[in-house]
Amino acid sequence: MGGRISTGKRPIESRPAIAWTGLGGFSASKWNDFLTHDYFPSVNPYLRWMWTPLGCLGLTAVAAGLCGMILHPQGFVILIGILAVIGFGVAWPWLGLRGVHGSVGFDHKRVREGDQVQLEASITNRLPWSTWGLTVEGIFMTSDPSESPAPVAGLALLRGWRTTHVTSCLVAECRGDYPIHPPRIATGFPFGLHKACRPLSTASRLLVWPRTFPVGPIPETSGRGVEGFAPRDKPGTSGDVIGVRPYRRGDSLRRIHWPQTARHDQLVVCEHHAQSVPRVQVVIDSHESAHVGRGPNGSREWAIRIAASFLEDWIGQGAEVELILQSRVIAPREGSIPARRARFLDALARFDAHDLLTLPDILDLPACRQLREGIRLVVTTDLGVQGITRRGSRGMNELFVVLRAAAFAEDGEQCHASPMLLTPWIWVDDPTRVPQCIRRAWKEVPVDR
Repeated sequence: MGGRISTGKRPIESRPAIAWTGLGGFSASKWNDFLTHDYFPSVNPYLRWMWTPLGCLGLTAVAAGLCGMILHPQGFVILIGILAVIGFGVAWPWLGLRGVHGSVGFDHKRVREGDQVQLEASITNRLPWSTWGLTVEGIFMTSDPSESPAPVAGLALLRGWRTTHVTSCLVAECRGDYPIHPPRIATGFPFGLHKACRPLSTASRLLVWPRTFPVGPIPETSGRGVEGFAPRDKPGTSGDVIGVRPYRRGDSLRRIHWPQTARHDQLVVCEHHAQSVPRVQVVIDSHESAHVGRGPNGSREWAIRIAASFLEDWIGQGAEVELILQSRVIAPREGSIPARRARFLDALARFDAHDLLTLPDILDLPACRQLREGIRLVVTTDLGVQGITRRGSRGMNELFVVLRAAAFAEDGEQCHASPMLLTPWIWVDDPTRVPQCIRRAWKEVPVDR
């Protein structure tokens, strides 16, 4: 080897590559960092107007005026031309929207995250001249307020004295009550120097429910739950024994009928009659200090999705569910299972966290202190459980679903969590495997064949 390459004729020594260096011994990357580094970031908000086409033309007009005053009067000709372009580019969009009005609506009232929904807009031009380059804006399909309003529908030409109907398919990326901001119609035709806007009315609103996943059976608790007037019309875990059946995923080991299991060479469990309604209290920690990330991929939205999964699934299993959203308590009501599910999912879709209470403050609310029997499910992160210990009282089972905040952090976002003083019931350490992490908590007895 020895740094030589055999070519068949004569050995050629391999030489290391020489990095190019510029003036002063700086490499190209160092010169690039030196020339492109932002040395005064605090001044950027005051100079952002210069980066727009209208700002550039304004500076050009000032330069032309100075040239006309100092060098030659012909500079004023250029100044007049630039001012004419600016005036026409600002006035024409404003005049084009004076007679435009309309409304927007949706073809559904409720959808889930990830579903497609059709936006329907009806736009009328009451002026005799046409308007070009129209866009419908302000229909946010994401909860990240830092994102600029993107156009969701476009209309190349709106003729005078005419009503035009526009439809566009959107994807509901994040839960919410849409439109979050008043919709508007905008145009920047012809030069894009200035965007003129007109508000649009809202014909119908859209509720986007959180995405949910299967969560399995309700864990057993030593509490009595809520007593019913008569046995429920489905098997449960707290009534009398009504028979036996084969083992199903999620059954407790305490319900296995060992003589029948030995006789049939497979797991057999005792089936009980349901004489009480299990009581479940779901607590969501939405404080800003407990979460990282923004928008649909942030830990707060994933915590809401996980809580919605337990709410929806356990209501279908007959549980009496109570939801704690900051200081708001959504108590259970009578009604059909679909109506009770819709009530809780509507509340989660409309929920706008104001970050008033931390998790210890929420657990000190009267609604939480008065819970003595049943199950309390707390959905939070490893940042939110700092200083929290398992405090379940007699007859009450307290379960913690904890998200690893660092797994949901964005690039450059710092996240330092201290060791937890409790053992999570479910530990979510990967946002792409949330359904698998939830299913890990299901009780299952391995059967060797």
